[in-house]
Amino acid sequence: MSLSLIVGVADIAWATDLSTFQTELDGCNSRKTIDPSESCNITGYNYQYGKGIERDIHKARLFYEKSCEQGNSQGCTNLGHIFAVGNGVPRNAIRAVNLYEKGCRDGNQLSCTHLGEMYFNGAGLDQNDDKAVALVKTACDANIPEACDLLGWFHIEGIGGQINSARGFTQFKQFCNDDHAYSCDSLGLSYANGIGTSVNIKKAEASFRKGCDADYPDACNSLGNYYNCVGVNIFDSFTPAPQKVKTFYQKACDLGSSGGCVNLGIFYIQKGMEDFVRSKKKNQFLKGMKILDDACFAGNGEGCNRLGFIHGGGLVVPQDIALSWVYKEKACQLEFQKACVAVGRAYLKGINGFKKNEIKAVELFDHACHEGAYQGCLELSDMYREGLGVTKDLKKADRYYRVACKNPYTLECVDRKN
Repeated sequence: MSLSLIVGVADIAWATDLSTFQTELDGCNSRKTIDPSESCNITGYNYQYGKGIERDIHKARLFYEKSCEQGNSQGCTNLGHIFAVGNGVPRNAIRAVNLYEKGCRDGNQLSCTHLGEMYFNGAGLDQNDDKAVALVKTACDANIPEACDLLGWFHIEGIGGQINSARGFTQFKQFCNDDHAYSCDSLGLSYANGIGTSVNIKKAEASFRKGCDADYPDACNSLGNYYNCVGVNIFDSFTPAPQKVKTFYQKACDLGSSGGCVNLGIFYIQKGMEDFVRSKKKNQFLKGMKILDDACFAGNGEGCNRLGFIHGGGLVVPQDIALSWVYKEKACQLEFQKACVAVGRAYLKGINGFKKNEIKAVELFDHACHEGAYQGCLELSDMYREGLGVTKDLKKADRYYRVACKNPYTLECVDRKN
């Protein structure tokens, strides 16, 4: 489980137009400002989310850095989040951890919350559930709603104690009722998938909508998924609503959700394929590619990976195998593990411009496996079984096979049994 937490400027009004944006920018650059570090932090936020100015993640990072260097713990937190998720920069978990630790030491409980999440995911430091729970619980006790929402997921997953889905659900409901948008998204997911409660599609929709109305991008993305019948336990009679799908993916993207942008790009790609088959028109398809390219550039590995498949397929745009693998390698660098498995296979076989390197293939398969990509575990099993890039070890081969094939209906596992 990896949760995306809000990058925040607590209790401060961000820019609503160019004039208010300029006021904060001037405050950041002026020695006469009472707290220029906070003006720099707000300016970074305005650039990141396009508040009063065109969105520019690179300028956002520069202003967060300036804010953090001046001792603003929230600026450090926001900068840490950019590196944690790879937003416009290569993902760098170690630097993110250092920034979160700095913010947490300075008393910023949102930084402590993010640091707890890093401990839980084992990103940038050794995985430690006890430290994760302690940090997040302390932040929740300090009335940080993001922390309380994450603590709810810990209850559901049984992190730091027994699984208690009902307790997690109750926590989401309480905080959503208190108008905390991220908990409304979690509440919607609980209703949609029957987590800690019975499935209730209407309540799921209402919860997602409440979060989206409060401009929480993940809730808008979830609402788009809801109308697209993706990732929720939908009744057979439910019919997708394409216009609503596009509306809410667009809003999620506009609010800064790279996942929302990828979903929006995929939406246009799918519609563009239909147009191309009917009339050879490429407009919507190319628009979808542009959206995916922007998401890839902003650090979303799935967006890069999708573009890799598009350029490799050559269905609507000319096939370009070399460019396809450039995108897949970038997706891997951005920690999209399915792409890492594909790149690992290319190294293993010495194809598509990759020099044969069994050791490099093992490294990629191993990392993908430990990050939850079962395909990586399956490839790693084969490497140990055949002694490719590692010392032959049938026990390890069997162990990685069992990890990969926990689900007996995994297609690759069924094929190998047959």
